[in-house]
Amino acid sequence: MASTRAEVGIDLGLTHFATLSTGEKVANPRWLRQRQKALRRAQRSLSRRQKGSTNREKQRRKVAKLHARVADARRDFYHQLSARLIRENQAAVAEDLTVAGLGRSHLAKSIHDAGWSSFVAMLEYKAALSGRRVVKIGRWHPSSQLCSACGQRSGRRAWAPSRSAPGVARPAKSSTTGT
Repeated sequence: MASTRAEVGIDLGLTHFATLSTGEKVANPRWLRQRQKALRRAQRSLSRRQKGSTNREKQRRKVAKLHARVADARRDFYHQLSARLIRENQAAVAEDLTVAGLGRSHLAKSIHDAGWSSFVAMLEYKAALSGRRVVKIGRWHPSSQLCSACGQRSGRRAWAPSRSAPGVARPAKSSTTGT
């Protein structure tokens, strides 16, 4: 694969599956939520079948097929996105998330449906195959509190308009008045 100088930062989330440092927002397809109604109906039908019957076995296969479709769609999405990110960038930087801990919250279904760990694992193995790098940033790293110009920690979110580090010139405000 041809070498490139581009690097990308990846912020994984629920509203958008990934927000890239380039400004691109990758939509979250919500695979399980899309097929939840069909799965619910199929599982309810399965629970009503008599154990050991042929019809129960047929219904069990239908439920398994629905779950397989969800898993296949999710895996395909991960493959396409991770391949594109690795192909276009020399390095990818992602946050090291504790999915197990986040999965115990009230957002558990959405977090597990997004499947961030599987995506990052795919990103890592594709990077290793093509000689690229994936860097994981610790979850306690105060990246939103660091000044983008000098790297000094301000204790607040550095991206706020009037909160750059002392000694760093702020961009001049444009005074456009409509008079």
